[in-house]
Amino acid sequence: MKYYSLYRIVVIVWMSVKFFIQLEHFRRKSKHSWNQDRWQKLLKKQAKEYKEKAIRLEGLLVKLGQFLSTRADILPKVFLEEIEDLVDRVPSFPWEKAKKDS
Repeated sequence: MKYYSLYRIVVIVWMSVKFFIQLEHFRRKSKHSWNQDRWQKLLKKQAKEYKEKAIRLEGLLVKLGQFLSTRADILPKVFLEEIEDLVDRVPSFPWEKAKKDS
């Protein structure tokens, strides 16, 4: 259990750092010419990765994704479209597992 928690933290932190680096790289590369298609593609790629990791790691990451999917005022539409599946299409798991993990 202890190692799984550490694993989850490492995955989440690495994903966050990776997303930040990708966004910063895009910003620097697009300083003089903004490419909307490339921007949409990057956001979709990041949202897909977030959704996959949230489903795999379960718990708080899914809940955060569910919350973010309702926030059209702060996230781009392409990102929201990708993570909206977290609201009602997340695979269920037994109550015993949920109780044991808490």
